[in-house]
Amino acid sequence: MLAHAGALNLTVSTNDSDPLARPASYGYYLHDAAAIWVRPDRARADMAATLAHELAHTVTHDACVGMPRDVCEVVAESVAYAVCSRFGLDLSLRSVDHVAGWLDDPEAFCLGMTAIHDGAAVLTDAIETSMTDSGKLELAA
Repeated sequence: MLAHAGALNLTVSTNDSDPLARPASYGYYLHDAAAIWVRPDRARADMAATLAHELAHTVTHDACVGMPRDVCEVVAESVAYAVCSRFGLDLSLRSVDHVAGWLDDPEAFCLGMTAIHDGAAVLTDAIETSMTDSGKLELAA
């Protein structure tokens, strides 16, 4: 995932004194700054899941323009779920809680289905392309 972030010219930071970090946030993506921040005090799997979520925001950004923020968050978490599941990282509990916290109107979820499908395909293909010759996947630094 880090290789794909680099290919997208994104800066990924795990600086524990990030001035924009909120106490309850695991990470964020800033489109205009081409930057992702991931909370460094989480378990490695949580950090990988957060990076997948923030990368999902990058690859679905254009598709989500004009959609409400709650739908964009559901799209990003759904893409992260699909991508991480493909590589053996189970986000079931995390994703259900995250999606439930953002989406009051389940019908709004339908707005993002194409973005979810396309975003998951883009990230999955990019990660598979950057896998090491040994077949091992590096989820996060």
